Amino acid sequence: MKINNKIIFFLFFTLLMYGLNSCKEEVKAYHLSEEIFKNPTDEYKPKTWYFIMNQNMTKEGFTKDLEAIAEVGIGGILVFNVTYGLPKGDVEFNSEKHREILAHAAKECERLGLSFGIHNSDGWTASGGPWVKPEQAMKIVVHSEKIIEGGNNINIQLPKPPSRHGYYEEIAVLAYPTMASEYEDATVLPSITASDPNFNIEIATDKHIDKFSNLNPTNSEKAWIQYDFKKPFTIRTLELLANQYKVNIRLLKSDDGEHFTAVYTSKLARIGKHEGHIHSRIKPITSRFFRIEVDKPLGIYNINLLSTDCPDNMIGLKSYRRLHGNSGKADPSMVIDKQKMINLTKKVDKNGRLTTNLPNGKWTILRFGFTASGATNVPASKKGTGLEVDKLSKAALKVHYDAYVGKVTEQAKAVAPNATQYAEIDSYEVGPQNWTNNLDSIFRQTYEYDIIPFLPVYAGKFVESGVDIDAVFWDMRKLLNETMVKNYYDYFTELCHKDGLISYIEPYGPNGFTNDMDVARNADVAMGEFWVGRPWDFTQAAISTAHIYGKNIIASESFTSTDYNWSVHPALIKTIGDYNWSKGFNQFIFHRFTHQSNTHVKPGMSMHLIGTHIDRTQTWWNNAGKAWFKYLSRGQYMLRQGIPVRDFLVFTGETAPIQVKYNKNLVPKGFSYDCVNADVIQNRLSAVEGKLKTPEGIEYKALVLPKQEVMTLETLRSITKLAKQGVIIIGKKPSQIAGYLNTKDEVLEFEALVRQTWQLPNCYDTFQWDNIFRKHNIQKDVIVEGIPDFKFNHRRKNKTDIYFIYNEHKKKGKLFHSSFLVDGKVPEIWYPSTGKIVKIAEYKHENGRTIVPIYLEPQESAFMVFRQASNNNPLIEYNPDKKDAYPLFVYNNGLKNIKAIVDKNQTLEYTEKGKKQKTLKITDIDPPFVIDGTWNLSFRKEDGYETRLKIDSLFDWRTHPLEQIKHYSGTAIYKKTFTVNDDFISEDKTYTLNLGQVHVVAKVTLNGADLGVKWIEPFVVDITKHLKAGNNELIIELTNQWGNRLIGDEKLPNQTGYELRDRRIDDTMPEWFRKNLPMPEGPRTTFAAYTFYKANDTLFPSGLLGPVKIEVLKNIDLNLNK
Repeated sequence: MKINNKIIFFLFFTLLMYGLNSCKEEVKAYHLSEEIFKNPTDEYKPKTWYFIMNQNMTKEGFTKDLEAIAEVGIGGILVFNVTYGLPKGDVEFNSEKHREILAHAAKECERLGLSFGIHNSDGWTASGGPWVKPEQAMKIVVHSEKIIEGGNNINIQLPKPPSRHGYYEEIAVLAYPTMASEYEDATVLPSITASDPNFNIEIATDKHIDKFSNLNPTNSEKAWIQYDFKKPFTIRTLELLANQYKVNIRLLKSDDGEHFTAVYTSKLARIGKHEGHIHSRIKPITSRFFRIEVDKPLGIYNINLLSTDCPDNMIGLKSYRRLHGNSGKADPSMVIDKQKMINLTKKVDKNGRLTTNLPNGKWTILRFGFTASGATNVPASKKGTGLEVDKLSKAALKVHYDAYVGKVTEQAKAVAPNATQYAEIDSYEVGPQNWTNNLDSIFRQTYEYDIIPFLPVYAGKFVESGVDIDAVFWDMRKLLNETMVKNYYDYFTELCHKDGLISYIEPYGPNGFTNDMDVARNADVAMGEFWVGRPWDFTQAAISTAHIYGKNIIASESFTSTDYNWSVHPALIKTIGDYNWSKGFNQFIFHRFTHQSNTHVKPGMSMHLIGTHIDRTQTWWNNAGKAWFKYLSRGQYMLRQGIPVRDFLVFTGETAPIQVKYNKNLVPKGFSYDCVNADVIQNRLSAVEGKLKTPEGIEYKALVLPKQEVMTLETLRSITKLAKQGVIIIGKKPSQIAGYLNTKDEVLEFEALVRQTWQLPNCYDTFQWDNIFRKHNIQKDVIVEGIPDFKFNHRRKNKTDIYFIYNEHKKKGKLFHSSFLVDGKVPEIWYPSTGKIVKIAEYKHENGRTIVPIYLEPQESAFMVFRQASNNNPLIEYNPDKKDAYPLFVYNNGLKNIKAIVDKNQTLEYTEKGKKQKTLKITDIDPPFVIDGTWNLSFRKEDGYETRLKIDSLFDWRTHPLEQIKHYSGTAIYKKTFTVNDDFISEDKTYTLNLGQVHVVAKVTLNGADLGVKWIEPFVVDITKHLKAGNNELIIELTNQWGNRLIGDEKLPNQTGYELRDRRIDDTMPEWFRKNLPMPEGPRTTFAAYTFYKANDTLFPSGLLGPVKIEVLKNIDLNLNK
């Protein structure tokens, strides 16, 4: 029977959306399953970002990549197309061939049980392409200024404001009496010179923004532009627009033109992917000479020194960057009186000619319009590069979506209806947009007053007062936020749904104009980001938004880096992953896997120097990789159970734009929090027995308000209602009602509610945490002796509590004396690295808490599960003086008996609950059995060098005199036969094989039994079931990193015809590479698209160093029921 594909799409999408968005239903549907924990199903597998590098793509490469991905336990891919400095291939972005190969990839995902999705454009940020016309692109306000004489029959041509891409549309033309400082700016014309003779001063001062001129330092001297005003001149404003932002700026003054003194320093504010901007208010400085000095080469579009004062925080007011601050007070002589302003818009024809009458005197004419911001999607191929789409226009986004996502989805769905699942918007890095068509009308409809009289603020002018400006632009920025959220992010999700897709959205960025949590609230999956080796934190927005809006899956762009190149392996980055699990993520999406379009080379293509190399060509892919991915799948199963347990809600405010970042100082150490926005406070929170509660059942002990000077009346009403219902409010009271048009009654109500609320006994305007905690009996969820800020993640499903914990030390095991805010339940440890589950029998219940010692090996992690009532089961009294991992007391035979596991001969003392201390002397544990002597060692042909050695002792490969072994990268096989006497083996003993030092991964086989892969310290495996008296055959497959072979190959002639340092994105990869042929024969065995190493770099430790030994543990049945 043939089933309609549309029905399949609908059913699949309905079920998928049900699983993503109905947290209440998830609580009912999920079951804490030991079987799923041990063998996770596909939905819990990590995914990976999958990068096609600059048009280098083949069907054969996709097939091989995807088969490798499926084999090791990764669950799906999200495809990006980027350039980033590498030569191009033959498949142009969004061509028929490109989409055909993507459809092939989707079909292969369907065959292999993988999910498939795409980023929404070429590059990684944000949404643009060659199909976006200037009128559909992001838009910014521009202006021109001219001083004229008033009178009758004025007929003049107004200067056209600057524009980009030949696109300009009018907003309004305004006139007002010229201020003295403006006249001075227009008539006192300085002589301008530059240290760089090639710098084009005319380009930098013509007030246009479509061209820049490069100012270059010379001979290690800083470069400068000098203004000579001929006489003392007072400066109050500095403007500079440049082609980059990583540059320091200094303003210097001089009276003689020889001796200069620095009077102002600043860094260029990043306002786009690359552009930098200063529009700064400067304390008045009077001098004849001024210099603007830069410490690096800088392309300057526009530069200006003005005597006219500008508001503080101009970049924030213009929505060029996420900056907040008050506009400040101005000299009354430099404030535009709105009552004297005349709107001349209807007096100007389409060519910009003004025909009007004005009172006598000097008048400043400001002509306002908007143009394309010029932002493009980056880093995209030339064929895929175009203007960034208007983020405030649904119609523009629809054009963009249909041009790429729609086409790819249609072709992919036709061959892979189940696999084709999602599309994505990445972090916002493409700069400002502060206007769109008819925004003035939208503003008027929204706020019932006119933005037009306040347009001069965009030109750096004071209108009315700083207080008025702040209120008006509070409204404007709120409108920009709401419009972008609705017309870009939410509409993208809507378009995805129409195509049977779900949306992944990263809701943050360095220079956006939105509130992060508003961005993510309607995304199907909110996505964060964490880096390896960088302090950058883009985690809190996605995690908090998912929690407060009841979304169970919280994804993360994971392990992004520039440091690890091909040297990375799972043990190096495991702890940073664990740390981000403790924050709340439960779906890792790797950054990154790179498409290997040529299937013959290793290690092959990379994303230039960006990203952690989680690639199929890694030496450890099929051993440590597979084990690590299984570990992640187990953990992600546990971290999606039930609902999160958090201590506090922290209100981030309403003053758009708001970037939500993790701040360890918002609440005391050891407490957890989620951030919350105004929408959730107003619409999703209730008060239950003095706690805040979401519809999904998440409870919070208090609402925390960091410094919130400005607040809307609607939000204050909601906070007051919650406070009157007993919710604890901690934080400074607001001092100002938000917005410009507020009635007298609204202001009076606002002031009254502030007084009423902060007079309640459960509301505090100081952060005296200890007093608050004592008064309300607020306790830490987890207390660990000696670690006040212990990292953990707590989930609760019905009456089951699940805590994720980990040991961050890479070389040292640690005993954690732990206290959990759980009572009356048996503590269990679920180990995600092995799937093993142990019920701990040494603990105590005290004052509503459970106190238990937990030993974790270096980098080990575990889930503490409390699900089974302890009742009157036997238990060993917790010993607070315990120092070692052993003895370990665990339940045996259900909860009826207890077994002690001991690692050395000793006098064991223990106390059963309610009974006297007992003593047991242990003397029969054998010392470790050392496996030394001769080993057989084989190196493999497929890893570049084949040979067999008989070695008398273990050694580091890099110390071997033979270059092929010194620089060997891959897997070598150690074989050893050893003999164990009959009296060494006993049924009450556990035997473990300790490999000692391992660089970096070991797979162990004993007597034909596969004992698994060890990829983190300690390199110990349980061999109890397979160790036998007599001869034993031991095989250890040892894998190191790529670094040594890549360093070795740098010493050899390069037969590939490829040198990246001489290549650019317009160049092409070698023909053999593009045609998927083997690398030309020659001395090198590797090919890497980016050169990470030099010939004289230090080699990486490699091999099995040992000592290898068998260690003995004794299992003692305590027979407590006898």
